[in-house]
Amino acid sequence: MPFAIEMEQAVLGILLLESEKADNYRKVARLTPSMFGDQRHKYIFNTIRKLSSQGSSYNVLLVNNAMRDDGMADKELTNYMTELMSKVTNSSNIESFAFIIEQKWMAREMIADFESRAAALRKNADPLDMLDKAKMKMMDITPKAGRRLVSAQDMWPDISANLQRNVDRLKSGNPLAGVTSGFRSVDNLTLGWMPKEYYLFGGRPAMGKTAFALALTMAAGMAGHPVHFTSLEMGAEALIRRMIAYKTELVSTWRMRKGDLSIEDFKMMNNAADRVLKNIYIEDGAARDIDGIYNSCYEFYLNQKQETDKHPVYFLDYAQLTDASSPSAKGMMNREQVLSSVSRGWKAICKDMNAPGIALSQLSRAVETRGDKIPQMSDLRESGSLEQDADFIGFLYRPEYYGIETYEDGKSTKDTGQLLVRKYREGEVGDCLLGFTGSRGWYNYDEDDVRFPTIRPNLNYSAPLHSDEQPVGKKREDDPF
Repeated sequence: MPFAIEMEQAVLGILLLESEKADNYRKVARLTPSMFGDQRHKYIFNTIRKLSSQGSSYNVLLVNNAMRDDGMADKELTNYMTELMSKVTNSSNIESFAFIIEQKWMAREMIADFESRAAALRKNADPLDMLDKAKMKMMDITPKAGRRLVSAQDMWPDISANLQRNVDRLKSGNPLAGVTSGFRSVDNLTLGWMPKEYYLFGGRPAMGKTAFALALTMAAGMAGHPVHFTSLEMGAEALIRRMIAYKTELVSTWRMRKGDLSIEDFKMMNNAADRVLKNIYIEDGAARDIDGIYNSCYEFYLNQKQETDKHPVYFLDYAQLTDASSPSAKGMMNREQVLSSVSRGWKAICKDMNAPGIALSQLSRAVETRGDKIPQMSDLRESGSLEQDADFIGFLYRPEYYGIETYEDGKSTKDTGQLLVRKYREGEVGDCLLGFTGSRGWYNYDEDDVRFPTIRPNLNYSAPLHSDEQPVGKKREDDPF
């Protein structure tokens, strides 16, 4: 069975030797005693964990005393802990060591589970039932970064330091806090895509949802962020052709399919590929359920964590094509319940992988019944949980498609479209003006046009005052603070 005994020794040695460094334990807090392969290591780590939870230090004397109280300590184990400390050379790698210990534990759990499933299948167990149980087991052993209880007071110094970095960044002339969208007006409104936030973009067919997602994908990849793109509608080859077509402008996907390509066309396409395809990875397998997508995203997260310090960005095209977590669960759910499960799963991906998650959604036909064809929140198809779970909701709207020739200010709608931001928990709502053509997809509109973004108060998500509440800014007499 796979073990990482030397890594276990290193982690325990660092913890014992530098017991006053609270940050060391926080870096390995996701470990549990069962993840250690050596029984002595299980005892030692469990004692350290107990002492840490009590707010106590966990130097070798205190650990030895606590283990003696539990009837586990002896001279040999005491000598062994001293030996562990003597082997410590570099404490900066403790998080990497913990990561390897966790991976080896996962491998052991998987081997044991696979062997038991194989034995059951040889005895004619139901394959679908075994598959569902195997997927549940995989989810159980899949580490989730969110599984930890934190002290709000202890976190405040780190939060305050992050806020100061935001101040310094803004003073330096960089307004962007997150991953760039590639669009000036969108970045001005959103400040970029932020880790752990769930961004939902809706639109009717032909509004350019996939084209918009590909534009965001290329912008994130060119900014150095690894991108994981799950497409349930188009294959990887078709998506890549579209990205290259948008960047060259002169070489359409139709010409690519027809074969009407010259040497100069290939030069343009190769140059575009070198610029825009870097850091982009497309899920081209059979993962259509949210558990499969989660596992694919998590594997990507683990791989990229070793390659870059920039967090990944995840895309899902699109929510209504995603299945529930298993065939048996799907059979028991209606479409609204399935989509609710998908929405919660996508939210978990954003939080657990500490990354922005960008999903696309179809809108209902109710849009077509309105004179102006402007989407509303109620148009999100089949589930109110999309509206509830998403941190950000924007609608893609191209009035030119509906034969609307001018905006309210009288300017032409030709070759333009809008992103209508209608929900943003952490920011402003408003409208962004963008360019759009079939050959280029979405692009920055004339930079001299100062009409957009238009920003309006985010009134839809401010709680109303109750009769016994005071207006904001006035303190209640019974306020203990």
